[in-house]
Amino acid sequence: MDAQNYTSLVLPMVEADVLLRPFRNAHVLTPAVTLPAHITLVAPFTSPEDIDSEMLASLSALFRSFFAPRLSFHDIGRFEKAEVLFLAPIDPAPLYELSKRILALRPAGFDLDKHTFHLTLAHRPFSLDIAEQAFRQGYESLLPFTESIDRAELYSKTRGQWTLTARFPFNRERATNCTA
Repeated sequence: MDAQNYTSLVLPMVEADVLLRPFRNAHVLTPAVTLPAHITLVAPFTSPEDIDSEMLASLSALFRSFFAPRLSFHDIGRFEKAEVLFLAPIDPAPLYELSKRILALRPAGFDLDKHTFHLTLAHRPFSLDIAEQAFRQGYESLLPFTESIDRAELYSKTRGQWTLTARFPFNRERATNCTA
């Protein structure tokens, strides 16, 4: 697996994407903006060539066994070295549990202990101070923001281009409340 060819498992934030698309389009200048607003569960997961019907069936069963998370976001955070401004879920515990289950299917060399689940708002080359000020002026009144997640998605990155590979619905009989 290399930096140009890998897969990612993400939670698409459909409502957040509609709400934040103008801000993210103006403040995220990386290929990640071609994806909808999302929270990455595991990346890299595996190489696109390793995705087969058995893997897809295993992932589908895993996500169907997990109740649909309901996530709330309030605090703005930063990854200073990576020059990223983000929103973090108030309670990421269900996301850690879900990611542990994914990694039990296929260890990916992904260090979950060092991972911060987040929704990217801005990414270099913008000044994080300016981006945060713009976000606070335009969006802070909408926080806390809460969204129910109905599915996970598998994206494949090949030669720098992202492609949606599969969608995996969650169990909708009972939602897991991920708010503090």
